[in-house]
Amino acid sequence: MQYLEQEIISLTQYIWGATLNLEAIPHDEPVPPVPGGRTLDGVINITGAWAGALVLQVPEHVARRAASVMFEIEEGSATLEDMQDAVGELTNMTGGNVKALLEGHCALSLPAVVEGRDYSIRVPGSQAITRVTFDIDGEPFVVSLLTRRDRVVGAPLERRVPSVQ
Repeated sequence: MQYLEQEIISLTQYIWGATLNLEAIPHDEPVPPVPGGRTLDGVINITGAWAGALVLQVPEHVARRAASVMFEIEEGSATLEDMQDAVGELTNMTGGNVKALLEGHCALSLPAVVEGRDYSIRVPGSQAITRVTFDIDGEPFVVSLLTRRDRVVGAPLERRVPSVQ
């Protein structure tokens, strides 16, 4: 089992269910990304007694659906800004709940959201310690927890967080 894996599963299901009335179904195994698809990735840094980041990787369809429900607009009229705002807020809620599980005083940065196709997100100096894939309407999305590499014994020199595409 990965670090805080069960807690991340529970809080992700709660956030998506309570906020969006969408069922986030966890996968037992990682689901490969769909090549060439448009993705929105939210990143929020955690600093203090524990240092790292939380990354939420969402395919466009899921981001559009989240924006539609969150802002009470037609799904087809959700703009890129609406989708970025929705992913940013979901990242912030998830990061805040994870931060509450960590020992010691920690703070969150503002979330950042990246959008595009065929790219990867890398948080320099970090290593993924938890990666959970979920499904909404047959589309996978991923929640990853990264920690500073110098706090992980035997960490590799570089770690890329693959994007759900």
